[in-house]
Amino acid sequence: MNEVALITGASGGIGYQIALLFAKSNIDVVLVARSPEKLQRAEASLTSISSARVFTVVADLSSREGIGTLLNFINEHQ
Repeated sequence: MNEVALITGASGGIGYQIALLFAKSNIDVVLVARSPEKLQRAEASLTSISSARVFTVVADLSSREGIGTLLNFINEHQ
């Protein structure tokens, strides 16, 4: 089983920088953020510099719906 890092707020700032560190270490990453466009840009950037797998989840984790979205993703990808 590969190591996987789940990073919230990953579409920019500190969250993106943390994702970058994991990806450069060839650790797969799950990027979670509210903006689909920003997540797509972060995913493209990370996949261009690393062979780590990059998954994205569009979710607002301040809401029950967003938490449910993330939990569903995790359950589907175990």
